[in-house]
Amino acid sequence: MLISKSLNPGGKAYIIIPSQRFKGETFLGFIESSEFELEKIPLDTEFYSAVPLKDQQLGLKTYPGLKELSFWVYVLTRK
Repeated sequence: MLISKSLNPGGKAYIIIPSQRFKGETFLGFIESSEFELEKIPLDTEFYSAVPLKDQQLGLKTYPGLKELSFWVYVLTRK
């Protein structure tokens, strides 16, 4: 894995994963069974769930469910 090859022992990688990503749990399961320590930090800001379009009505139609997402920062520290 690229992260594994890129970090020295004690090195950190920061990854933001929305709570409802399809492969997020698979990825995190792999990380937990590898050479990394894992820390999970919630992002308590509306910045990540803001509609990215100026037209808010169109944005809500284009990105349904955006407001229901929660975002987490995963800090991976190489052992």
